[in-house]
Amino acid sequence: MVGIHAPTFSRPPVVGPSTLSTDGAKGKVLVIDFWATYCKPCEKEFPKLQALADKHAGNMLVYGLSEDESSEGIAAFVKRTGVRFPIGWDQGNTISQRYKLEKMPTSYVVDRKGIIRFVHGGYTDGEEEEIARQVDELLR
Repeated sequence: MVGIHAPTFSRPPVVGPSTLSTDGAKGKVLVIDFWATYCKPCEKEFPKLQALADKHAGNMLVYGLSEDESSEGIAAFVKRTGVRFPIGWDQGNTISQRYKLEKMPTSYVVDRKGIIRFVHGGYTDGEEEEIARQVDELLR
């Protein structure tokens, strides 16, 4: 997926004020994070992605797309993790199929032109530092 144009999508928010749309992110660095409520690493990752979104507010966006079978539990998960970035539900996993999702969480770092520059499959402590470095590089 690295080096190709990020597959386009638009989803209404389950949590948050704005639609999750690749077209709406044009001109900004975008981190698309596929996650699920049953994923413990996702729970660790979410606050760190929020900190990154806060640091680069106005220049980058984070979208969280839930891969759960239903939208129940998404709002509670988001509240528990304290994130404020837009959260959508990938109903039927149609978006993740286009992104060739293999594990959760997986974060795709997309440049201002809509090209996927980095993919992070899974999450380990410290992963957010690498994502932050990549975002910084793309914002230069």
